[in-house]
Amino acid sequence: MNFADYFVDAQEEVNRLGGIERLVYLMETGVGRVKTAAAAAVANSMTACQANRISFQEANGVQHTLSM
Repeated sequence: MNFADYFVDAQEEVNRLGGIERLVYLMETGVGRVKTAAAAAVANSMTACQANRISFQEANGVQHTLSM
């Protein structure tokens, strides 16, 4: 298993544990730096994982991103 495989596995685990929804919640309710860090984490989690992109859309992540 190479690094890319671990990266994809980690992204899938974020989704399995409900991490995208929690990060979107932090994007909505957190203070400045927390919102920024949550947005970066969401972006990183969606790079190679379609399930995370779907979870982001279902959690109204686009709306929360635009309201930041």
